[in-house]
Amino acid sequence: MACVFACGCSLVFSKGPENPSLVEATQCSTTLAPPIVDTLIAGGLLSVATVGVVESASRPSPQAWEGVSEAGAGLLVIAGAIAVLSAVHGYNSSARCRGVKRAAEVPTLRVPLAPASMAP
Repeated sequence: MACVFACGCSLVFSKGPENPSLVEATQCSTTLAPPIVDTLIAGGLLSVATVGVVESASRPSPQAWEGVSEAGAGLLVIAGAIAVLSAVHGYNSSARCRGVKRAAEVPTLRVPLAPASMAP
């Protein structure tokens, strides 16, 4: 159950640059830890949901708890989908932030103008 509450790490902790055209991007996050955690959680939740559905379908006769296990699998799929969307947001935010910071570090090439005495 703790996995369900941990979904959305990237939505909370990953922050992309607010305005990518600005060189000042010190407030954004380049870490990939939150989206990696979300990816692992999504994989676990969706795997457990898949196993639950397969297990439920392989029962020879309907049982009293069948609807509950299907509802639980549905909730796991929803939580897994939230974790996937959160991971995508985190990966995109981190990539945009790294791009803005990398662009700010690239020195600008300046070509000196020829002095007036050398003009033709």
